[in-house]
Amino acid sequence: MADRLPYNSDPETHVTEEAAEVIHAICKAKRFGWLNYPPGGSSTCTNLDYTLEEISQLEWGIIRLKMKLQKLLEEKLDV
Repeated sequence: MADRLPYNSDPETHVTEEAAEVIHAICKAKRFGWLNYPPGGSSTCTNLDYTLEEISQLEWGIIRLKMKLQKLLEEKLDV
C-alpha cells in the first residue's frame, strides 16, 4: 500500500488510481467478509482495515484534486 502511493503523481492520476483501489477493496471485503483477512495469508490487516486505508488515500487525492481545480478556476476568473 504505502510503497505505491501516487502522491508524486498528478492529482487526477492519484484519484483515479485510488478510486480503483477502493472499488477493489470493497469487492474483496464483500466477497470474503469485512473482518476477515485477504486470502493468501500475507496480509496483517483485515479487509475492513485495508478498505479504510484505501478510502483515506482516496480522500487525500480528492483534496489535492479539488485544490488544483479551485486554483484553475481562480486563474480563469482573474483573466
